[in-house]
Amino acid sequence: MARLSMHMLDTVSGEGAGNIRVDFSKLEGGSYKLIRSITTNEVGRTADPLMSGDTIATGSYQFEVYVAEYYAKKGIKLESGPFFDKLPVRFTVFDATQNYHVPVLFSPWGYTTYRGQ
Repeated sequence: MARLSMHMLDTVSGEGAGNIRVDFSKLEGGSYKLIRSITTNEVGRTADPLMSGDTIATGSYQFEVYVAEYYAKKGIKLESGPFFDKLPVRFTVFDATQNYHVPVLFSPWGYTTYRGQ
């Protein structure tokens, strides 16, 4: 069964980013419309796929990852303030029969992402 999942990874601690807020949206009519807000579990994942089976649909999507809020909750003080407030991660589901796994590796100063399976 096809599914969309994600994994938030804090490269400062080298661990999954637990308790980080992520807004999940779909591009509709030229702007991103919120599908739902998610808070990751202790290992930086969600308990269930974001979409699967009949709910997965082709289209353009976005994760908005609340990085500054995450580090503030952890008590990490950044000398010059956060470089990133929220990270937009945009991607396309082009085949609703495939699996899409989107890991996001981030720190207060940079991030990277890729399509996994």
